[in-house]
Amino acid sequence: MVAMERAGEPDVDASREPRQRVDTSAGGTGSGTGGGPRDWPGLVLRSLFPEPAAGDGTGREAMWAVGTGLAAAAITVARVPFIFDSFWAEDGGLFYQEALTRKRPGVFVEWYAGYLQAVPRLIAAIAAAFPVRDAAAVFAVCVLAIVAAGAAFVEIRSADYISRRWLRIGLGLSVAFLPVLREEVIGNAANIQFLLVFFGFWLLLWFPRRRVGAVAAAVALLLISLSTLLAVFLVPVALARLLVRHRRGTWLPPLGLLAGVAVQFGGRAIVHATRPVQPADVATALDWFKARIVTNLGSGESVSSTIHVGLVVLAALAVVMVGAFVGRPAQPGAGTPTPVARTMIVVSLALCLLTGLAVATTSGIALRYAVVPALFLVTALAVACDHTLDVRPNWMGWIPVGIVVAAIVAAAYTGRQASPWRGEASIVSPTSQAWAGPWWSHGVDAARVQCQTTPVGAAVSIKSFPDLWVVTVPCAVLER
Repeated sequence: MVAMERAGEPDVDASREPRQRVDTSAGGTGSGTGGGPRDWPGLVLRSLFPEPAAGDGTGREAMWAVGTGLAAAAITVARVPFIFDSFWAEDGGLFYQEALTRKRPGVFVEWYAGYLQAVPRLIAAIAAAFPVRDAAAVFAVCVLAIVAAGAAFVEIRSADYISRRWLRIGLGLSVAFLPVLREEVIGNAANIQFLLVFFGFWLLLWFPRRRVGAVAAAVALLLISLSTLLAVFLVPVALARLLVRHRRGTWLPPLGLLAGVAVQFGGRAIVHATRPVQPADVATALDWFKARIVTNLGSGESVSSTIHVGLVVLAALAVVMVGAFVGRPAQPGAGTPTPVARTMIVVSLALCLLTGLAVATTSGIALRYAVVPALFLVTALAVACDHTLDVRPNWMGWIPVGIVVAAIVAAAYTGRQASPWRGEASIVSPTSQAWAGPWWSHGVDAARVQCQTTPVGAAVSIKSFPDLWVVTVPCAVLER
């Protein structure tokens, strides 16, 4: 924890490293405050894309990031321990089945529900190379690898915006711990797109020192944008990055995202891909946004019958925002520079509002659509808490920050129980129902027995989850 500043003594915090950024470019791409009042666009760019802090990329930083990633994967497994032996909806009944039976590159450019799904189909192609009985486990390992890598990247990349390590770790773990994940998103490839959007945001803020890093970021952003229509909300950040000058690796990553978005929407128009949805009107969308995202960070329930977790969060958030925007600027070297913190708070809240209301009014108000705005809201909270402690390193800062942190943990712990058909049994929802199947391995064993009595070349169906989904597998494939 952060040590309290005592009279006449400097603040000592083992979890917060001195932030030393140097503006070396002629155009001013660092995080300094120079440029005058007419240079506010430049100040915004310098604040959104600050120069890397001293110490980034060290072995110690990498160890903390890896630990965060492994913890996120462990939390995911703890919440849905059955993912190694079960398929969720499209994972088995669409992506894996088509990877098994069609096996051609064209499957990666096929629209389903109105958009491309490159990452889930890539995972399915990997699973198709393994024995059928191991397919669910391969899906789970791939999804967990994405969650772990994303959480680790968020922890280490957010160091330029959040100086306290425990807040950075909390932000990284939010991709596995938020209550909103429990419905349909956690532990499957079909809905990994919501986490990918969040990871894509942090990729756009990364300026790798080597060309190979820029290429990797561009490929990752291309795959993300080819997996979800929600990547369109990252286009303003990508365009803003293209305006940055004198920084290595500026152009390639945003071009990867923009290319994928162009393919998604351009191809969608060409093939007339549509998606059957029930969009909400503005009033309903606002109510959904307030109840599911803001009030309870996606849980939609209350701690008791009278006190909502989110109401406490809102009260503390108001105090934190006042501290971050109205309080005196942070002293040089005391933490994240004030322009950087304030810019990130505004950008995160804007993306929260944009993704929440835009999706609700165009795609419906299913709980899974609250994942992206909830993650951006938590980002704004983390940055605001960190900066509040920079400018008020005493009880005036710690009280609202403590309330926010406690309320988020309480919202995650006391959130709505999982639906009976999902059956999440976990540390986050300990009273929810246990998973009752169907188990993929049992279905494969039964299908092999059935194939012994079916004609040559026949196929059998294996139940997936939910009940309406089945995976049709040729008997010849089952014998591998």
